[in-house]
Amino acid sequence: MEQKNLLEPYEGYKETQIEVLAIHHKKLRNNFFIIGLVFLAVDMIGMAVSNNVATTVILASLLMPILYAGLAFLSLKQAMMAVIIAIVLFALVLILQVLVNGAGALLSGWLFKAVLVYLHISAYRYANDIRTTEKEINLL
Repeated sequence: MEQKNLLEPYEGYKETQIEVLAIHHKKLRNNFFIIGLVFLAVDMIGMAVSNNVATTVILASLLMPILYAGLAFLSLKQAMMAVIIAIVLFALVLILQVLVNGAGALLSGWLFKAVLVYLHISAYRYANDIRTTEKEINLL
């Protein structure tokens, strides 16, 4: 009788997990780019509605997309840290809006805020998947 290797079904498992890790990193990176684009779109819509198109306003509206693009590249090395920074940054933006415009700022643009909250939650899930997959790869 031929003796079978018990680990045979798991021979390509590590390579598969490395590919899964790359996919999770790509999803998280794209998620950060989408969050930056949503911030840019909200600012552009706000400028169009208020008819306030000035160079300083445009430069200020580019700040958040640039920060989130930086977080997208940071997420390739430190995924969970990038997500935590993104959530803190988003919370600071909300707090700043309330301080400048009053409590009504929480309700204005609620649809965009809901989309941004969803995107931040999904970013946390992707970072958690990355952490879990990295632990599995290190165990193999």
